[in-house]
Amino acid sequence: MNTRILTMLAVGGLLTATAACGAQSLDAGDSGDSGAAASAPAVVLDQAPAEEKAADVINAITPDQELAAKAPASLKSGGLKVVSSIGYPPMELYASDGKTPIGFDPALARAIARKLGVKVTITDEEFNSQIPGVLTGRYDFVISSMSDTPERQGQVTFVDYVQAGAALLVKKGNPAGITGPGDLCGKTVSVVDNGSSMELARATTPPARRTASPPRTS
Repeated sequence: MNTRILTMLAVGGLLTATAACGAQSLDAGDSGDSGAAASAPAVVLDQAPAEEKAADVINAITPDQELAAKAPASLKSGGLKVVSSIGYPPMELYASDGKTPIGFDPALARAIARKLGVKVTITDEEFNSQIPGVLTGRYDFVISSMSDTPERQGQVTFVDYVQAGAALLVKKGNPAGITGPGDLCGKTVSVVDNGSSMELARATTPPARRTASPPRTS
């Protein structure tokens, strides 16, 4: 019961912004326009939370002047607007304050923003609303645990940088003796709404026993 679980960015070019290290702020006029430099305030880039395991690396990233100069004015003024589904560690989770996103995906989002010299907002949203949010312009991209599927490729562009798999989660000690999909006959299976796990369950379980859990990432 293996599948590829891949993370999606709807703006592929932004991924080129994830390399290099250094200081922490960019003057909005650093693109070479001295007049703009005199009037525009410096952008104070977002710091990775202390609980983020890669905080030191992220906070050392400096803007790439060439990339920053190409960023549209709306991005410079409003910052990156990113959507995810928080609560899927280690990819996305909340810090101990219960409100600050941390984990691999939020870390990457902050790294991209710092490379572009802009602020970033990471919003937690229900899984089924993420792609529509990008299509309507509410968000710049999704950075969440989402499978790269042909159906979704018809709506957005994926930049795949994680490969994982699907697995069965059973009660501690596995008292029912579940060893694989073939043992699910007669069992109730809970899956992610509209996620790849739902398709896997449909392929291996009788229709009469299908149920779905509240929306989560997959």
